[in-house]
Amino acid sequence: ARPGPAGGGNTPLQLYKSWVHSGGVKVPCIMSYPDMIKDKGGIRTQYHHVVDIYATVLDVCNITHPESLKGVKQEKKPGISMRYSFDDPATPRQRQVQYYEMLGNRGIWADGWKAVANHVVSPNFDEDEWELYHTDIDFSESNNLAEKHPGKLQELINLWWHEAGLFGVLPMLESHLRDRDGFDFNLMLRFEPAEHKSHFIFFPEMDPNAPPPRTGNKSFTIKAYADYKRGDEGVLLAAGVNCGGYVLYVEDGKLKFHYNYLDEKYVTTETDFVIEEGTHEFAFDFVNTKPYSGIGRVMIDGKAGSAAIIATYPLFPVGGSLGVGRYPITAVQAEHKHKHFYNYTGEIDRVEYNLERPEDDMDKMLELEREMEQA
Repeated sequence: ARPGPAGGGNTPLQLYKSWVHSGGVKVPCIMSYPDMIKDKGGIRTQYHHVVDIYATVLDVCNITHPESLKGVKQEKKPGISMRYSFDDPATPRQRQVQYYEMLGNRGIWADGWKAVANHVVSPNFDEDEWELYHTDIDFSESNNLAEKHPGKLQELINLWWHEAGLFGVLPMLESHLRDRDGFDFNLMLRFEPAEHKSHFIFFPEMDPNAPPPRTGNKSFTIKAYADYKRGDEGVLLAAGVNCGGYVLYVEDGKLKFHYNYLDEKYVTTETDFVIEEGTHEFAFDFVNTKPYSGIGRVMIDGKAGSAAIIATYPLFPVGGSLGVGRYPITAVQAEHKHKHFYNYTGEIDRVEYNLERPEDDMDKMLELEREMEQA
């Protein structure tokens, strides 16, 4: 293992986060369900993966994974319920295979054996050297058996490629975090290994730690579909944290948008009219007029309120968390600090991002610039 606090904290396991030796992927899982788990403080040693938690919750609650949610087709979820282990700590494990991949580092566990390859900076992943461990008897992965059991190692390598193809890991791409020169936000945000996507839908029930869409240096629209009655207030959509991000919210009967750049620069714009009671399309519309700068407007049912020039710099937003109907972690708008998550008091159906606006919408850019000059 490498020296330092991270390596020391993971002892006796090798390495730490971003590597797929056990030090980077193995953590405790604590479950409490007195109705089914009777041996309080009991220990289970069956091998499982984090994806099995979802399957376990559905199994325990007797719920079937939905085919669609609010009209959005849901992907099938991998995972095996751990419920079978509740009654008998010694019952044989039901998970037989699990692959790992992180920044090019690869691993595959199967029936008590594990193969691991730490990736070197090269587009040719065949240059990586694989290690082999018999984890059923070598918990800390300290005895590399690659030379002693080459046949077993090749079997696991072949299995990794099979699992990678099955679960969408391929094609393998060199990570920008490995070969970039220094800490450059622009380079970080440039890399998008996934298929291009321009339309996103989020719901209030979502995990508040979900990453927001990348809106940096581009035109986009955010629309929140929600009910409003007099006195309602709170966050409709927030991305980022207290040291940077943006929030679309309702306050004092108006729709407002606040942008916080690294807790150094702030921009707030709001409607110049009061919200009427009813169901509305609350929106923030941003037109990129020059590199890392543009004009943002708040809108209700297509009617525009005030506009503001927003210099987005390389980041829009800071932070990797998004919340619908609440701040995901901490308040982006400093004045909301005492309001904690600042949950919206009305009902929110959904929030949609649209990144399909043309970058060369010159008519719209000129129209907005003239409005700003006359304001």
